[in-house]
Amino acid sequence: MKAFWAIVKLTCRSALRSHIFQLLLLLLLFCIAVIPATVSGDGTAAGFIRVALQYSLGTVSAVLSLSSIWLGCFTMTQDVENYQLHMVVSKPVSRYKIWVAKWFGVLSIHVVLLLIAALATYGTILFRINKHDFQPGEQEKIQNEVLVGRRVFLPEPINIEGFAQKHLEENIKQWEAEGTPYDNTPAGREKLLESYREMARISQTELKHGERRLWVYRNLPTDLTGNVSFRYRFFIAEVDSNKQRFSDAMWLIGVPQVQEVDSQGNRPPTRFNLMPISEMPEKVLAGDFGELSIPAENISPEGSAMMGFVNLDTNQENMYFQISDGPKLLLPVTSFPANYARAIFVIVLMLMVLTALACAAGGVFSMPMAIFFVSGYLLFGIFAKMMLAAEFIDTMQEAIGLYIGYAVNFFIVPVQEFQVSGLVANGELIEFSLIGSLIFYYLICRALPLILLGIWLYRRRELGLVVRK
Repeated sequence: MKAFWAIVKLTCRSALRSHIFQLLLLLLLFCIAVIPATVSGDGTAAGFIRVALQYSLGTVSAVLSLSSIWLGCFTMTQDVENYQLHMVVSKPVSRYKIWVAKWFGVLSIHVVLLLIAALATYGTILFRINKHDFQPGEQEKIQNEVLVGRRVFLPEPINIEGFAQKHLEENIKQWEAEGTPYDNTPAGREKLLESYREMARISQTELKHGERRLWVYRNLPTDLTGNVSFRYRFFIAEVDSNKQRFSDAMWLIGVPQVQEVDSQGNRPPTRFNLMPISEMPEKVLAGDFGELSIPAENISPEGSAMMGFVNLDTNQENMYFQISDGPKLLLPVTSFPANYARAIFVIVLMLMVLTALACAAGGVFSMPMAIFFVSGYLLFGIFAKMMLAAEFIDTMQEAIGLYIGYAVNFFIVPVQEFQVSGLVANGELIEFSLIGSLIFYYLICRALPLILLGIWLYRRRELGLVVRK
């Protein structure tokens, strides 16, 4: 282990002597202090803190990601091109140990920088909260919506297949009663079913003027007190954040009516009476996220809740709710420091993957080629996720792009999956299940085979072929 720690110390010492560590530290502190101040939020105190937190963590993550790729490639290629590795391998030190020590040294530098930046970000957030003279209500909103870890519950989805089958059977009975001809072949029935499936998908997102939409949430904890949050976003006329305005709407909440126990000791499912949250239609800004505070007593004894929304737009235009936006029910689970620590751990996982990929490429290729390889690898992951983001497939080109995205995503590590600054800024809990899936699916199943291949090629690389020009 002496050789291992000696290589780690030399790697860290080299970064300090070349002033890379100091430069990155100054850059990170500058980003934390300056960049959030240049971005305006939604005008609220909670929005101000949310923007500062998201942009600080996001910028730190981006800077360290780029730095880990560059430094990992640089460290590995320079040892080969400057003939330093030729002298090290003459000692009783395996190349595997050299590679792991180099990787650990580069990772250690970035983890230290990350911890310093994380503490600076946390201190800056607390300083801004204490510096600004927020109203008592705004302080409470910051604590309830930002500085908290809330578990996300999504509404029960529509049974698309059941919806399609039900409507097909009803229409067939009506057509047969009226004597209306229809295509009763398997291909014709499948075509009709697909049209009803599309109708079900549209019904999840589109809400016409005067219509009501209900969302049911299940498997909720029943021992909560105080209030929980209901987070939503809708669009008017089209899904475009730049063309939105204020609109009128009516929010409804389901008040549980517990049924009496029958003679056999069974309690029927709880019924909900829908009650308007406000007496008059509310002015709601489309295109932006909003939150409602809901009393926890509106969760039924079996752990279900219901929310409703009525489109009362003055221009009588349609409203659209994206499936990815929920709406979400957010229940407090843990404190902000605990959730913040989980976010930092996820960023550490990302740095582990990026540093290992950079070292694997740097041990095989030259400096420019190694950076190009890692950058191309990550870009493929970004493009694959973009291909898979489509909620509806309408054309053959979109279907082909979807299958290509699935194929690429099967092998590539999408680095954007490690971006959790938005979750922390919105007060959403970073689940241990998410961390576990990142470790298993991305670190072990996808990145590790490529890293092991890079180590094996590094082990078999013929150093005599490396000639300085």
